[in-house]
Amino acid sequence: MNNALTNNWNETVSNSDIVFILGDFAMRHQNEYASQLNGQKVFLCGNHDKRWELSSLFLISNGLHIFMQHSPYLKEVPDGTELILCGHVHHNWKIKDWNKIPIVNVGVDVWDYKPVSLDTIIASYNVSTSHSVD
Repeated sequence: MNNALTNNWNETVSNSDIVFILGDFAMRHQNEYASQLNGQKVFLCGNHDKRWELSSLFLISNGLHIFMQHSPYLKEVPDGTELILCGHVHHNWKIKDWNKIPIVNVGVDVWDYKPVSLDTIIASYNVSTSHSVD
């Protein structure tokens, strides 16, 4: 399993890519696994992580206001958020709404066991105008 996930990652991610990992990266040996993967990695803390300090992140990419955190169970998001990215829910759903904002599960479980690009995410949530659960 670990070899397949590593191969999928490295076939998808180049060394110049920035990858946001939204928690629960590995139960152990995080540094060993991370060193085998292409890209510049930004780790957010998940419920099984002990070592990452960053719990959420807000960024603007190509004018799109994006909020990221491990858990999809939100109380509030920064003003102006247009897209929410999360992990945590595994294969339970891919895209749904939170207060009329699309929330996308970026876990590899629902993206063919590969990291997913922001362009793919945007295309996916724009296709579904209702942003219903997949």
